[in-house]
Amino acid sequence: MISLIDNQIPDHRLVGAKAVSLSRMYALGCRIPPGFVFDTSYGESLIKQAGLQERIQWLEEHGPLLKESYVLELGKDITQQLRNSPLPPAFARDIEKCFDTLGRGDPPLICRSSCLLEDSQERAYPGIFLSEAGLTGLPDLQQAVVNCLCSLFQPKALRYWLRLQGLQPKFSMGLVIQQIRYPEGL
Repeated sequence: MISLIDNQIPDHRLVGAKAVSLSRMYALGCRIPPGFVFDTSYGESLIKQAGLQERIQWLEEHGPLLKESYVLELGKDITQQLRNSPLPPAFARDIEKCFDTLGRGDPPLICRSSCLLEDSQERAYPGIFLSEAGLTGLPDLQQAVVNCLCSLFQPKALRYWLRLQGLQPKFSMGLVIQQIRYPEGL
């Protein structure tokens, strides 16, 4: 868990482009709402706890060779297993620490995907992955974290991934959790 406002620019291969861009903006003097970055190891810990590492690796390697309907069915099954798996203890503790540090939902929080598949020179994935806003309770934030991670395997993300012929992306995502702060006067 890395603070967005400590002038530390995280490695984009571990957190995704959105998290890096926000950190750079702050380092350049732009005002951004306080928040934290959760690197890909957090999502990987949930995948491991759900027992899905081999299945996802197989999808990464063989998915482009399969019929779209089969890939979408795999995505649905992976999503269901992720939703049924509890957050690993260290992940849950850090989400709670983040929630407490950011004001316990006052102001409300937003959980944003920062996927390694999006916003690179090879691909954009505009509007494909999930963000959830207006989070005021810890259970809501925990569910939003899982929902954002599951968006890796939603149909529109998988369809877009299948159209990126020649690329062998890894299904991995960082997360950004921030306070929602509206400009004064709105």
